[in-house]
Amino acid sequence: METVKPRPLLSPARMSSTSPQLINCPSCGTPNPTTAEVCTHCSGRIEALRPQSPTLIDIALLIAGFFLFAVGLASLVMAFYYHQSVESSMTTAGAASLVVGIVLILVGAYLRSA
Repeated sequence: METVKPRPLLSPARMSSTSPQLINCPSCGTPNPTTAEVCTHCSGRIEALRPQSPTLIDIALLIAGFFLFAVGLASLVMAFYYHQSVESSMTTAGAASLVVGIVLILVGAYLRSA
C-alpha cells in the first residue's frame, strides 16, 4: 500500500518565501500557513518560527514613555510660558520626564523589534 502525500495549499508557482501568510518549515523548507503548528509535508514543528506578538511589557513601556514624554513637554512649555527660571523645579521635573519618556519609548520600541 502506498502512502499519499498531502497536496500543497498553493501551487508551487504561487508559493513565496516572502509572503506574509506563509512560513517555511525548518526541517524540509515547505511553505506552510502561519497558523499551522506542524508542517503539512513532514509534520515537523514550526511553532518557533511564528512571529512573536508584542508582550504586555513592551506595550506598557511604550504607553508609559509616551505619557512621560507628554507630561515633560507640557511642563517645559508651561515653565517657559510663565517665564520661570531654568533652575525652577517645574523645569527640572519637565526635563527629567522628557528624557525618561524618550528612554522608555526607545526601550519599548527595541524590545518590540527584537
